[in-house]
Amino acid sequence: MKKPVNGTSSSDETEEPNVQQPEQPESSRSKRGGKGKMVEVEGKASLHQRKKGGIKRKRKIKAGNNYQELEALVTELKGLKDTNEELVKEKEKLLTASEQEIETLKSNITVLEKERDKSKVTALELEIERIKSKDTALELKIETQNYVVTTLEQGIETLKSRVTAKEQGIETLKSEETALEQRIDRVKSKITAMERKIEKQKSFMENMSMDIDSPTDIDSPVDHMDIDSEEETDAFPLPPPERPAKKACSPTSSTSSSFTSSTCQSIRQFATELVTQNHLLSTAGGAESREATHDKQALGIKGTTDVLKLEKHMEACVSRAIQFALEIARAQRESRAVNANKYSANQAKDTADDDN
Repeated sequence: MKKPVNGTSSSDETEEPNVQQPEQPESSRSKRGGKGKMVEVEGKASLHQRKKGGIKRKRKIKAGNNYQELEALVTELKGLKDTNEELVKEKEKLLTASEQEIETLKSNITVLEKERDKSKVTALELEIERIKSKDTALELKIETQNYVVTTLEQGIETLKSRVTAKEQGIETLKSEETALEQRIDRVKSKITAMERKIEKQKSFMENMSMDIDSPTDIDSPVDHMDIDSEEETDAFPLPPPERPAKKACSPTSSTSSSFTSSTCQSIRQFATELVTQNHLLSTAGGAESREATHDKQALGIKGTTDVLKLEKHMEACVSRAIQFALEIARAQRESRAVNANKYSANQAKDTADDDN
């Protein structure tokens, strides 16, 4: 066997390790309407590559489906703003028309009151004439005049009720406008909270990737996080590590391949479940929106339950993504530690064989 050159075995090559990336199912693209945004993280190479010059590789980490939910909330906010503007214009138009109609009605009331007073005066004069002359024809005229007075009073009451109804409609319109403004403020606050949550998730995934690729992971696999704490659950069990091989071990060992296969299967199952849940939520939300009342549809106030469901669903997704990332980190550290031990043992054996 030849001696290693520059501390490396003759079997080492400069090719990059065959690290499989988790596959995303086609259903997640067709049902969600597009790919999720990816965060590109630059990591370090394996032990062999660092000794040969530090060849770097790039990995991509999916930031999640929170961007689609954020875009949906932004779209809802735009719709509410447009509805608010239309409502303000309608309110101004209605206020102007109502004020003009109220003035007209009041002037008509004044005219009718004057006519009523005149009719009363005429009735009194006729009554006086009847008393003086004791004429039956005058009694008929008096009854007719009294009927006119009664009719005028009824017309006055009708106009007054219409004025009251107009004023109540204006007050109702103002209260609906206030409710819509409060709804817009709530949607804005939810959008702000969701943006912060996405930034936290993105920062966490980047920091976790840097911890996974740091050189200290080989010497102490449990430096950066408590992977055996009681809060975690073994949702993705890993296969047991294999025995060290007799010859030099490449970075893509059978343990790493088995881990990658198990991880890909778990990722596909997890993604399929999320797509199914999102489809059920969107279907239920559409049915509930169609059952909204006429008043809420006129104001554009709908989808409240959809937003709450999406928010809870997003929190569950973030929690499961963090748990899944912890499992991946633990498995990768264990795999690299096993590979490093195999490589060190084989190098020591090769050196001893060459010395002999």
